[in-house]
Amino acid sequence: MRHGLRFGAPERVSMLGTPSPTVVVVPGKRPTAGAGLTGIAVLDWWLVLWRNRSLAGALVRRDINSRYRGSLLGVAWLVGVPIVMMATYTFLFVGVLKVSFDGSRDPWVGALSIWCGMLFWQALSESLARASSVLFDNGPFVKRVPFPIAVLPAMPVITAGVGAATSVALFVLTHLVVIGLPPATWLLAPVVVAPLALFALGLSWAMASIGAYLRDLKHVVPLAMTVLMFLTPIVYPASAVPAGYRWAMAANPLATVFPNIRAIAVEGRVPPLSEMALGLLCAVGGYALFRSREAEYSDVI
Repeated sequence: MRHGLRFGAPERVSMLGTPSPTVVVVPGKRPTAGAGLTGIAVLDWWLVLWRNRSLAGALVRRDINSRYRGSLLGVAWLVGVPIVMMATYTFLFVGVLKVSFDGSRDPWVGALSIWCGMLFWQALSESLARASSVLFDNGPFVKRVPFPIAVLPAMPVITAGVGAATSVALFVLTHLVVIGLPPATWLLAPVVVAPLALFALGLSWAMASIGAYLRDLKHVVPLAMTVLMFLTPIVYPASAVPAGYRWAMAANPLATVFPNIRAIAVEGRVPPLSEMALGLLCAVGGYALFRSREAEYSDVI
């Protein structure tokens, strides 16, 4: 491992004690978003992650290990917590309130309909909650190390994605056991989930930028996400919303993402696929906001 970093041409350095060299793009002066970027947000939001992908991977491994180090169950908490939460919501909405999806009274259909939405919602909620304080939590990187700090808000998104991927594997196994072979619409899963990933990434950049100046944001975001969850048709179908309140659904950009996930995962139908452009706009806008104040973060952290 090389000790210390020097400013100069882009070079390869090893950080974080990783067993293999981690590529960090280091420009000739203290970096803002990384070297070799175009200065155009619509391109750079992707380039900063791609050019520092090995660094992002090292940060995610470090994050997962540090979160569960010393706990009895370790990384099993990545699976245990989502399962307990989804079991609770299923019991309440399917078992007690008798909420039905797609006209089906099969409790397994209701359980899987809630499950496929909740596992992605929990990943989104966790990403934004952690992104709101990610610059403070990684203060040494922000203040002292030549470091492309635009990678930091992406770290909780990727970490939450690892947990979501584990929950998806359990969802697939459960579907095979209680219902049978999946519908062909599962092939559309990447197209439906990609807008949500873009939303999470863009909002995480925005939350990190605002959270650098407003420390109360880390307390506001969990509350706001809880409220927003009940304004999004995740634990109930959109058809259950009275006509007088559907304006709230129309104002919620996530109101169509989760029904689309449920449509391909459980109902076996092809939904309208129109959220990709909106998700991309969110990613570009969030990155542009983060980038516009990036030179100030080391002073306010």
